[in-house]
Amino acid sequence: MWVTGFKVPEGARKILNESMVDEITSYLPIVLALRRWQLSYCSKLHGISFGSFYRKVSGKGPSILVVRDTDGVVFGAFISESIRNSANYYGTGEMFVFTYKQLSNNIKQTVNKNISNISEFNQTYIGTSDFFSEFAVESCTKDKQNKTNLEGEVEQNTRETQKLKSRLSVFPWSGKNCFYIYTDNSRIAIGGGGSYSLAIDGEFFRGWSSPCSTYDSPSLSNREDFLVNAFQVWTLVDDYQ
Repeated sequence: MWVTGFKVPEGARKILNESMVDEITSYLPIVLALRRWQLSYCSKLHGISFGSFYRKVSGKGPSILVVRDTDGVVFGAFISESIRNSANYYGTGEMFVFTYKQLSNNIKQTVNKNISNISEFNQTYIGTSDFFSEFAVESCTKDKQNKTNLEGEVEQNTRETQKLKSRLSVFPWSGKNCFYIYTDNSRIAIGGGGSYSLAIDGEFFRGWSSPCSTYDSPSLSNREDFLVNAFQVWTLVDDYQ
């Protein structure tokens, strides 16, 4: 367990939890692993303009870029240098991209399974309603309680699934090219060589993630063309410097 400072400011979307931060931290260079995570940019708090974005992150040093798409998949990248408006690619071989796609899929399967069970219960409950009589009232009451308990399991099982470890997939630099990160006035692009590992448009609304040779990574999202639900940059702050 890494002793990493992490706090989501009031009003910001909670994309990551402490467990996820701990997992991502375990892949950072050792000199950065004990630094405090500070939210430098949040699309919900700071607006959706690249001007605001660069003002918030410029000169802040290494950071974690995190995206959550409208399917609920969380993914992102470790950026080894300060993010800046640049006409060229920059970064180092310490960078990596990551995804919690498997965790999202497991949660979705769990929720769908429980919702399916509730639906089956509803069909059985409604289908037999014509046969109810006075002596069935007690049984009916118990059945309704069972249904309530089943619905409660959806939320509980989702929470339990979120606690599972080893759902983080990390893809370090492959060494095949040096297209680490490119950021200008129109897009953020991580990776290259024919396709991006992760790219976000200038309005933080739409993104792309495809198999990429820079990190030998698959699509980080369930869809190569996705919509952004939340976008954040967490700076790794050295409080003792």
